[in-house]
Parts: sequence; structure tokens; C-alpha cells
Amino acid sequence: MKLRRRVGFTLIELLVVIAIIAVLVALLLPAVQQARESARRSQCKNNLKQIGVAMHDYLETYTTFPPAGVRGGNQLSWHVMILPQIDYLNLFQQIDFNLAGYASHDAVLGVKKIPAFFCPSSNKEFENGSTTLYTTHYYGNRGPKNVVAGVPATYTCTNYLGAAAAAGECTNPPTAAHGGYSSHGMLCPTARVRDRDVTDGLSNTLFVGEISNHKTLSGADMVGYRKWHRGFANATDCAPVKNVAQPINSTTYIPVINFNDISFGSNHVGGTQVLMGDGVTRFMSENIDMSVLLSIASRNGEEATTNLEGD
Repeated sequence: MKLRRRVGFTLIELLVVIAIIAVLVALLLPAVQQARESARRSQCKNNLKQIGVAMHDYLETYTTFPPAGVRGGNQLSWHVMILPQIDYLNLFQQIDFNLAGYASHDAVLGVKKIPAFFCPSSNKEFENGSTTLYTTHYYGNRGPKNVVAGVPATYTCTNYLGAAAAAGECTNPPTAAHGGYSSHGMLCPTARVRDRDVTDGLSNTLFVGEISNHKTLSGADMVGYRKWHRGFANATDCAPVKNVAQPINSTTYIPVINFNDISFGSNHVGGTQVLMGDGVTRFMSENIDMSVLLSIASRNGEEATTNLEGD
């Protein structure tokens, strides 16, 4: 009787195959992750472009850009004001603007996740401490603060009523008044900005920036996220806009100290996405010179043109 020879792998051959598969997986996974992040980054850029178009549609309708946030009354943010321009007219029409206080709008607005206000690279979806009220990852540029040598002395701050800030209110480090308000940006707590007010040129002026990061460069947890429809809360706090006072990706929230000065930042490696006044989006490096960042944060500082490239 002739015996059949069994065909199979030896243990050594099996181990070699497993090792080869492991190497291929190790090579493939980073490429897949990189492709996914590239898609998320593109979606984030498209969100900012959509916001830019909405802002200019608003300008065409009302002759000014929207206010940073309503003072008194309903206390709603600029995000709410552009809802009709981003195809959320039905939601906009459900708002009772006579209701006082941003919290009174939680049931209609806070529970709604607006995809155009979210970077898909972030998992910071909700207001800190909440699991039902959604936040936003895009914040208006309130303007620069005088934090490095060589920036113009005209970078001043104003208080809630538009008067000159109290002594030390707009210095670095900030005071307990959340850091004060710059009055030289595109979305200001004290005034509606018109396109003709942007004497530095729309293409040279930062409009909206991304804050979607989980961690700062120091490793601290990035907190300070508020509900997306929250505008003014009190005399020193206007949630949907930030001063440009710190390097990108550098500064997390310190309660009652620097809420207005949280730096723009993201989970995109090396920087963050921003929208310029002319509707062009840029990826801004976290290594950008601070004097350049401050200069593009002002709408009327008369600085030299930065000539940044955009998409």
C-alpha cells in the first residue's frame, strides 16, 4: 500500500509568513490613517469655506458682517446669525429671538449638531460638562493683543461697553476679567464690522480660526469649549470669538483667567486651519512668527502685507 505524502507548512515557514503579514500591516496602517486624516482635513477646510461664503452672503444682505454675539437679550452667537446662509433656514425660523439669555435656546439650538461647525478630526463634540449640548470648532478673530515687542501700540482693548479697557485688562498675562477684548478684529463684541473697515485688506486679515484640539503642545487637556449658540454671557465673556494673543496650539483654558485668549489650534499635525476675510482658507503653521500672526489678526493696523499663500 502506497502512503500519501501530506503537504503543509513547517512551523518555520508559518512563522515567516506571519512575520511578513505583520510587516505589511505595519506599513499599511499609517498610510490608511494618513489618507483618512487627509480627508478629514479637507472636510474641515470645506467647512471654513462654507462659513466664508455665508459671512459674505450676510454682508451682502445686511451691509455688515454679523456681530460676535448679541449683548443682552437673547445673547446668541454669530453662528446663529448665519444659519440661513448655510442652509439651516428652517432651524433659524424656529428661534424665538425674544427669549432672554443663551441658555433659554438650548432646547432648540444647543441639542442640534451643525456639521459645518465641526472639524471631523476632533472628538470634542459637546460643551464641557455636557453630553447633550453641542459645541463648535470655529471661532471668530476678535483681534490682536499687545503681547510681543514690536507690535503697534494701536492694538488696544475695550471693555463690554466699548470704552477703554481698565488698566491691565488687555495685557499679558491676562487678568481675572478673562483677558479683555481686543477691538481690532473681524468679529468684535462691541461693533459690527463692514468690509470698508478692513483697511488692511480682506485677504490679509484673519476672519475665523479653528479650535478643535484635544491637547496643547505642553500636553495639557484642551478645555474651554462652550455651546455653539452662546454669544455674550456677561461683561467679560463672549464665547464665539477669541483674541489673538498666544501662539497656535499653545494655550489651554485657565478658568476665570484667559477664556478670551485661548489659542487657535487643531489636531491637524503642525498647525490649524483658518479662514481669511476674502473667503480663502489657509493652513497656518504653529511655528508662524508671532508678530506676523498679530499683524494678520488686525483689520486696521496698517502693517506690511504678509503675502501668505492660501487655497
